[in-house]
Amino acid sequence: MVEPSPETVLVNELNRCRRGLARAEAGGGGLRIAALLASLSLGGALYWRADPLLLRLCGLALVSASETFLLIATHEACHRTLLRDPRLEQLLAAAISWPMAWPFFSYRFLHQLHHLWNGRDERDPERINLQSRHPLWSAVALQAGLGLMAKTYRAAWELRGVRPRLRQSLKLDVAGVVIVQTLLLSLAIWQGVLLEYLLSWIVVERLSGGFLQLRGLVEHWGLEHPPQRNQLLVQLYGSRTIKVTPALNWLMGGLPHHSAHHAYPSVPSDQLPLLTEQIEQTLKTHEYPPLPGSENYGQAIAELL
Repeated sequence: MVEPSPETVLVNELNRCRRGLARAEAGGGGLRIAALLASLSLGGALYWRADPLLLRLCGLALVSASETFLLIATHEACHRTLLRDPRLEQLLAAAISWPMAWPFFSYRFLHQLHHLWNGRDERDPERINLQSRHPLWSAVALQAGLGLMAKTYRAAWELRGVRPRLRQSLKLDVAGVVIVQTLLLSLAIWQGVLLEYLLSWIVVERLSGGFLQLRGLVEHWGLEHPPQRNQLLVQLYGSRTIKVTPALNWLMGGLPHHSAHHAYPSVPSDQLPLLTEQIEQTLKTHEYPPLPGSENYGQAIAELL
């Protein structure tokens, strides 16, 4: 009988860590969405109804923060780990995405390719341009939301032959975005607040888009081609884990535990911290390098400079 290789033994033990976790999130996703929608409503009320300029600015900042974390939650909808109803997840994700012209349904299929190709294929639609000497300033400060949207629409068009359903999803997103934006612009014109609406949209696009660009850089920059053969290990070492407080991890849907997420994308966000601990202990036991990571987002950002 042939003895399994050390790598095979390691992978089997890692898979046992995953099998010991619950498959359904314990209500955290629904609670988070409800809290963020309430925060978004409060911010909108302040921006549109308050008289002092400072309160209006605070409202706009609250809208930007709420929309950022709501857009992050749509990532979980791609993996069906946000709620217990996949159809409701997708409808909710479209309602969050289309007002900001974000093509959720196209992104859903592109994100599946990202998980398949991360660290293995240069066609990865979420791969960062390695030729950029200053990706932080280019992506976060200049491209922000518009750059992220343009990249996603372009990738959906270019890869429509790889995933045939991308063609249909792209049509759905374009139609949905056009209809929603037309309705919102028409309402703003009817109420005589077109400039205020455009200002709010641009501010949210800059702030939310910049944060989302930063998040993507932190999670994968410099880890595109890890020296591993096994697909599971490629995902673990091709993603970066950030140590954060439970509250921030909750708001970000478990994304700081990005190595564990890439290795096991069906694990709900509330289970990822525990899974990360188990993975790190298993790697240590087998004398493998620790997961790529940073002590906090400040350190991770400093590494990008």
